[in-house]
Amino acid sequence: GEEIIAIVPWDEWWEMALKDGSNPQIALLPLHPDIRSRFNESAAWDFARSMVGKPYGYHNMIFSWIDTIGDNYPPPLDANLVMAVMSMWTRLQPLYAA
Repeated sequence: GEEIIAIVPWDEWWEMALKDGSNPQIALLPLHPDIRSRFNESAAWDFARSMVGKPYGYHNMIFSWIDTIGDNYPPPLDANLVMAVMSMWTRLQPLYAA
């Protein structure tokens, strides 16, 4: 289907998950009590609704490297690694590398 953000009712989503042949790994985890007491459910829903219909997939994943567990923006890649990857990419995908 189209790669957009959507809000799917729980029952409908659960049925899709049960029929998913890729064996999705699903974990429902409660928030820690300290976090739960500060969680603003109405603000979370407002944000979710504001995102409906926006692109998802590649558009989001291209930036996923920015955030790490301990910090944001990991250090730049080593120049030697970048050159090695570019060299391999040129050989594997010459049309894309041009």
